[in-house]
Amino acid sequence: MYHFFCDPYNIDIEMIGIPWSAFGDTNSVMIMGQTMYDWMMITWDYNTYLSYVQQGLLKEMPENFEEKYPNIAHAFQASGIADYLYVDGVAYGTPMPIFFNFAPKSYYLNMMAAYYRVDWAEELGFHWGAGVSLTEFEAYLKACVEHDMAGNGQTLGLTSSNTIGSFMNIFNDSYSTFVNVDGTYVWGPTLDSTVEGIKEIKKAYSEGMIDPDFFTLDSFAGQNKFAAGLSAATHQTGTCANYSLILDAATAAGMENAVEKIKPIMLTDDQGVWHGGEVKNFWCINVFNPDIDDEKYERILDLLDYLYTKEAEEVVNMGIKGVDWDIEEDGHYVSYLDPAVYANIRQKYASGWFWRDTSICLDEFDLVNPTYPQAVLDNVNAVYDYRYNSAEEHGYTKLDNNVQFLATEAKKNYSVDIGTEITRIVCDDKISMDDVQAEWQKFIDANKAIWQPVVDDLNNLAH
Repeated sequence: MYHFFCDPYNIDIEMIGIPWSAFGDTNSVMIMGQTMYDWMMITWDYNTYLSYVQQGLLKEMPENFEEKYPNIAHAFQASGIADYLYVDGVAYGTPMPIFFNFAPKSYYLNMMAAYYRVDWAEELGFHWGAGVSLTEFEAYLKACVEHDMAGNGQTLGLTSSNTIGSFMNIFNDSYSTFVNVDGTYVWGPTLDSTVEGIKEIKKAYSEGMIDPDFFTLDSFAGQNKFAAGLSAATHQTGTCANYSLILDAATAAGMENAVEKIKPIMLTDDQGVWHGGEVKNFWCINVFNPDIDDEKYERILDLLDYLYTKEAEEVVNMGIKGVDWDIEEDGHYVSYLDPAVYANIRQKYASGWFWRDTSICLDEFDLVNPTYPQAVLDNVNAVYDYRYNSAEEHGYTKLDNNVQFLATEAKKNYSVDIGTEITRIVCDDKISMDDVQAEWQKFIDANKAIWQPVVDDLNNLAH
């Protein structure tokens, strides 16, 4: 795979990994200290990006690059941030879209989903498709705990680091940000629906439907508890990749036919409507050392332009055509990769870890990737289809670039830990259900000097 991509462009790459836990800090130190590598992948924050550009710390894209590199230009438009990557008509990096060549829709929605034990649910009399109301889901959680389905005397209900979001989004998916309501911007926490959501979480927590230690969990600890058979459900990223991680962990813990016993599902309101929003269609950007040799830079951009193509995306995710996969007469992919030997293509081709992080996020290709078992693809796609069908029929919260890219001093200084305050109110048994409204109002009032200037700036911008 390395030679497939590098040899045509006469490039030799020294691939240097940075742990995700140190990713942001390392990139910032290297860029600010002017010790950056020739080519780096960084997370993208608009204000930070502007600061780098203004200090001359990033290499500008060549003049009229859109004509010479049409696939890179396509990525700019698909990402939704093209207008913000250009500063005074010049761009300083290439975005990495999430939905691109294999996108099921023209917009990208929040991909979180619940995972539950199908065998436990059916034994308790619950039979669901790709979606379930929160009320019905809570009944399942409560029944699993009461009947000790784990058989250890302490079955957990929902165990997830995303517990707050899994509940709150059904009531107010803008609970932690700013939102335009009937032409006027407001702070999401001030909406009445936010208090309704907090009360629902507190009720579920007090009745034992939520892991009592949910606030201590990182993104993997909750799903690992679930995979080990200790809880009724978790709420995590709803991709084939993450689903497979859960299934692999469950199999390692001794579960047979895990894909039949664990499935993803979409949480809805009592009318079966999914509530959520559009999310940014990019996850990182490629940036370059301002002192990079022009000839070297041109070769890298030539390679990058190819990496954005459908053909390259197939190689990154499946390996070499005719060796690791092919296309059947009906147009479907078939994989030759032996799952008993390689869990995924990156185990066969180690450079795959690098290539998957250079152009397009692998999440969209997961929906068609034949290296996953058909049952995994079917289960994940059923949830994707449910979410999109609901969004098409009932609407969804569209991404608001005014909020995302507001570059005022107030926005730069804005920092409020909403999740921690919700957790405090939920877990403090001294706070009664009748006290929730007043407690939340105290929080709103205490932080008004921080959030109100941002609301003012947004409304001034809008008008």
